[in-house]
Amino acid sequence: MQTACWHTRASTISGIRMTNFVALMVGIFIVAAIVIDMVLFGPDHMIFLLRRMEELIEWLAFWR
Repeated sequence: MQTACWHTRASTISGIRMTNFVALMVGIFIVAAIVIDMVLFGPDHMIFLLRRMEELIEWLAFWR
């Protein structure tokens, strides 16, 4: 009789394991989305979003 460990269930999301290939595809997708966004709309709103993200991280660090 086999019992499932907590880490085997947590390592999959809907049965898809995070392999190196999946991680690479997710990374390429994120970089491509950022590049397309910068080409189409310019860097101004990306800088705004990064500043807001920095504020959010600082606020969350306060509550830690």
